[in-house]
Amino acid sequence: MKDGYSDDVISLTIRSGSDIAIDIGHHFKQSRVTAGQLAATIHHEKRVIILQAVGGEALELCQQYGSEFMTASKDTNGNVKLVISLNDSGLEDEGAEDIQIISFDGGLSADEMDAYVGLRMVGRGGPGTTRLLKSIISEFAGFDVLFAERLMELDDLRLISIRDHLETLENEQQDRWRSGLWERGCRSKRPGGETHVLHDTYLAKSGGDFVKEGARGRIDQRYWRSCVKILTPWMEERRQHVIRFLQKKLDGLAAQNNGKLQIVRGDGYSRQVDIDELEYNNIVGLSNKGTLFGDTDHEKRAILVCRYVKKVRDEIAHLRAPRSDDVVKMIREMDILLGE
Repeated sequence: MKDGYSDDVISLTIRSGSDIAIDIGHHFKQSRVTAGQLAATIHHEKRVIILQAVGGEALELCQQYGSEFMTASKDTNGNVKLVISLNDSGLEDEGAEDIQIISFDGGLSADEMDAYVGLRMVGRGGPGTTRLLKSIISEFAGFDVLFAERLMELDDLRLISIRDHLETLENEQQDRWRSGLWERGCRSKRPGGETHVLHDTYLAKSGGDFVKEGARGRIDQRYWRSCVKILTPWMEERRQHVIRFLQKKLDGLAAQNNGKLQIVRGDGYSRQVDIDELEYNNIVGLSNKGTLFGDTDHEKRAILVCRYVKKVRDEIAHLRAPRSDDVVKMIREMDILLGE
């Protein structure tokens, strides 16, 4: 229990004739602590009371106290845990000296969550030709496989704008996410101690200024990581295909400059590049200068796609999470242009 999740473990041996309320009260500096009072107790430490019964009568006393504790716990918000040891014979085993108690919080690693979500969402991609929804679920579920299942229940629009819906999800079990305790799933026991996104959602609205900023940053970082993994290669794979819709216009411009295009950066630095070296932002720059414009619907849409891509890529490049509506527009216009 100490290695698992508690700051203070109190182990009491209960015998025939014991008064459990008095025994527990001694550790809380009170004459008696009934089961109902214990269930309502909020302690500054993660405290656990373990009752170890010796004999049948003592076991009945423990079970009665435990039953009253469980009944009272339904209507209280105490944070003291009660454990009843039904059989503690193994605790006296001298041959178990080298056994180490370890704890497991049921959480998955990032790779395990990716694999789990991939299997559960076979046949469900999107939005459009991307696999962004799967990545969003993996990142926002973190170590919590049950929350991954809850996210899978959401429709595509809610998932793509998941940051706008986290508070609603957090409100479904508000007391749980307020606690901050790992045994309630708010934190992982894995190295690094990942915080559950719904605990961060609670902190982002209820913590101090510094705490709020940190929680919001962790939430945005999840969305940013989703976009980096999926959208960065997706955009690059389609770059040459988009530029081909402007090939005729670009060939005309290059013909005026010995087959090269002059690209001028915002700081005034210029360089000569071949058409196949052009990036999305170069197309936007040429369009903003009035050098490049579209006549056909395909040319106009290609320039529009470049603008959407530049907006999303600039955010990603600066380690910021792009706006979800910008992501949706970019994917939709790209797929329409390429007929996918």
